[in-house]
Amino acid sequence: MRLPVFLELIEVQSLTASILPVILGSFYSYFRYGLIDWKNFIIFLIASVLFHMAVNVHDNLQDYLNADKSETFRTKTNVVGVNKLDTKLVLTINIILFLISTVLGIILVINTGWPLLALGVFSFLIGYFYASGPYPINRTPFAEPVSGFTMGFIIFLIAVYVNTYHSYSLSWQFVWPIFISSGLTMFAISNMLLANTICDEQEDIELERKTLVYFIGKPAALKLLAFSYITGFAFLIVAVILNFMPASLLLTLLIIPLVYRNTKFIFHNQNKRTAFPRIAQNLGVIMIAQVLSFAIGLLFN
Repeated sequence: MRLPVFLELIEVQSLTASILPVILGSFYSYFRYGLIDWKNFIIFLIASVLFHMAVNVHDNLQDYLNADKSETFRTKTNVVGVNKLDTKLVLTINIILFLISTVLGIILVINTGWPLLALGVFSFLIGYFYASGPYPINRTPFAEPVSGFTMGFIIFLIAVYVNTYHSYSLSWQFVWPIFISSGLTMFAISNMLLANTICDEQEDIELERKTLVYFIGKPAALKLLAFSYITGFAFLIVAVILNFMPASLLLTLLIIPLVYRNTKFIFHNQNKRTAFPRIAQNLGVIMIAQVLSFAIGLLFN
């Protein structure tokens, strides 16, 4: 398999959605508790990226196998069919990535304790059933909130926990500030999935996917997209006001004009090739802006 095809198979452009929440969670841990466990941080960062790669490979393979009623999707859209990949090879890559990430996860559980096992099992089940099982999540209206919650909040939470496990437990008092602080990330990730289903509305109908857009319609989905960004930025402001994150995070608000322009574009143009990259750009800019502004806050804290 050629490297460009492999990078397409693992959807390399999406991996920032697992890398940056780990960094943000670790920044949060240092800001709130003055704690960083570098060994656990590095292990979790690698495990998170490998698991995300495994989920992407799994999703692409399952989408190919489940699209038996749409040869056009198989041969023109799906990376497995377009590149005529051997499904056994794709499955082998998938298993290897899952196994390595699982081994790293077990090491983290040994290092930190059983609460991480519960969070890890939850994440694994979401990753597996996102595209598998009798009712894959990506064929339901729950794909967007589930993805945002798991990648935006759970990854952030685990990142904080692996740095603070020896001093703090997963109590409500520990968890709810993390939920608020990860709000913008949650909504930005969820919106990327929502934009995808908005652009793929017709294709999803052909593939018998009953997505959120299928139930509420494209106009309502577009309004939800905009409202989610507003809510995400509101979460960020609340987190700063409550001193869960440094005031420097307010610098993230400077990117609102760009987010607004990209969101306005998809309101008028839902073409996958031109509109979806705008929302993907929103996610990248939102994540990078938070990381950089958080880093500034830590430097001057």
